[in-house]
Amino acid sequence: MSTHTPGPWEVSTDPDGNGTYKIREHVDAELEIERQADQETDEAKADSLYAKQNELREANARLIAAAPDLLIALEAMVDAPDDDSRYNAAIDARAAIAKAKGGGA
Repeated sequence: MSTHTPGPWEVSTDPDGNGTYKIREHVDAELEIERQADQETDEAKADSLYAKQNELREANARLIAAAPDLLIALEAMVDAPDDDSRYNAAIDARAAIAKAKGGGA
């Protein structure tokens, strides 16, 4: 299982103003993989690089999908009034981390 693209990430709007957003990492790992694949002469190696690119996209999608759960868990930990509340928030945080890493919801 691939890991997500390391941060920091940034969000930008489409310059055409059509309401779409683009999430992009500062070091564009997907484009680097694509450049490597374009330079490969062996088709099997190029296919392998494209497969890595797809794995990276899947890992990034998992992280994005888990972001709301991660935020809720972190807010609960920060705002917890007592140790029991922090303990319960930590359980939720572990579940959100597992979701981000592809280990379940």
